[in-house]
Amino acid sequence: KQLPFLNFNTTSSNLDIVMDLPIIGKPLQPSDLKQVEETLPQFDNVANAPAYYLDVQPLVVAQLPQMVDRLKHINEVIQIATTQAGDFHLQAQTVSVTLGTEHRGLKVLPHDQAHVRPADGDPKDSTGRLHAALRRGEAHQVSVRARDLARSLLCHNTKPDRVLCGISQNKGFVQLGLQYRKPTSDRIDPGVVMYIKLPVQVEM
Repeated sequence: KQLPFLNFNTTSSNLDIVMDLPIIGKPLQPSDLKQVEETLPQFDNVANAPAYYLDVQPLVVAQLPQMVDRLKHINEVIQIATTQAGDFHLQAQTVSVTLGTEHRGLKVLPHDQAHVRPADGDPKDSTGRLHAALRRGEAHQVSVRARDLARSLLCHNTKPDRVLCGISQNKGFVQLGLQYRKPTSDRIDPGVVMYIKLPVQVEM
């Protein structure tokens, strides 16, 4: 019996690629479809979309996958935080161990959502800086499964020119946005973008 399949077709000026992906899962039951229909609105609601994104492309290329791999050995749940000053935090902890990383000065998009650091200076430690930003309402922090985050970072195999990371305003999901340049110029093509949404495990 022939299985149903999804067809992927990519065409360029000198190359055509066609791939069929068999669908081996069982069809969804009516109760499953109802659950999907009830879940989708919370992801599609524009009001829940991230208010700002950080451009984490340099991290994805250099060290983010390796850091996630280290953190998942401490805890299967990882905390992600972004600030409007351009800081990106990752942390995993247990009762006796806490390990994390902070990357500062990342580009904030859209630009009008970027906030200048306080004139009196930030705390000297990364935890203090994050807590201060949270108190000012200039940061979001949520927890995701380390395995989900590691898998989502495989998106870099598609060679995006920009990787954006944002946390939804209702703290319901983390969204990665992959953008690509136009083949004939150095500008980002606004018509070609791929989004990946990671469900949140624990609201912070």
